[in-house]
Amino acid sequence: MTTDSANYYVSEGSNNTVLGPPSGYLSGEKLSYWTSGRSTTAGYMYSNGSVRTIAGMKVSGATFAGISGTPAIGLPTSGTATSNGAFSGTYFRYGSYYRGVNSQGYLTTNVDFSNGTLQGSGTGTFGSRLQTNGTIIGGKFNGTASFSALESGGQTVAPMTGGFFGSNTMAGIYKGGTVAGVFFGQ
Repeated sequence: MTTDSANYYVSEGSNNTVLGPPSGYLSGEKLSYWTSGRSTTAGYMYSNGSVRTIAGMKVSGATFAGISGTPAIGLPTSGTATSNGAFSGTYFRYGSYYRGVNSQGYLTTNVDFSNGTLQGSGTGTFGSRLQTNGTIIGGKFNGTASFSALESGGQTVAPMTGGFFGSNTMAGIYKGGTVAGVFFGQ
């Protein structure tokens, strides 16, 4: 994912997404969003100094997600931590002309550095639920995210990736099928 003074670019192989300025901001300027509709792309972006994540859905129904930043090095090799943060996702709302419906909520993630695992769980708007499960390798993590919301057609399990950035930030993205989103915590 890259940016210039006017646009945000997410490139995933041959799938390229260009987003102009966000429609608005939540939590100051750390969480930006693009509204959904018949002819607009819906999505979210989280920015915090050393990391930027972005995810959403195009009018065509294609999902996109990207992350930029350098993961931290020298993470603990033992002990546990709890990260309190949020998630923001875009999903296809069945029975509606809206391709991408934005949903957001709170997320609590438990990190076990001894076992190299993390598990998160959160609830949000439109009955949305997000659960994350991942394996930590270095300053990065990979795994799955399970997302569901009212009128979303059920639960979708999507690949998830992310990392630990700066001194105290965890951030990641998930994308698959009819869902895409960002999550973060401190």
